[in-house]
Amino acid sequence: MILDFNGFLVSYKMPVHKCPNGKYRIGSGGCNFDSKEKAEAAYKAYLAKKDSKNEKKNANIDSMIDAIDKEITELYEMSSVLYSIKNVVEFFRKKGSR
Repeated sequence: MILDFNGFLVSYKMPVHKCPNGKYRIGSGGCNFDSKEKAEAAYKAYLAKKDSKNEKKNANIDSMIDAIDKEITELYEMSSVLYSIKNVVEFFRKKGSR
């Protein structure tokens, strides 16, 4: 099986094993599946659900980064304005002291 993981294609052997009782298990789990195909389908569904959760986490992180970037931009713009005001005040102070 080939999985797309963060943009990279990797070869991956599915951890489905045959049990002594003729059923199949995923990894070290219980022997609950009647066929290898059912166990593989369940594992694929597990991976899809896991990927979906990771995508939601990444979306939340991206949203937080965007909010922080916006705040930093606003603070930078405010500091630029304050610096300009400070320069104007200093200019008039010098002009007034002559």
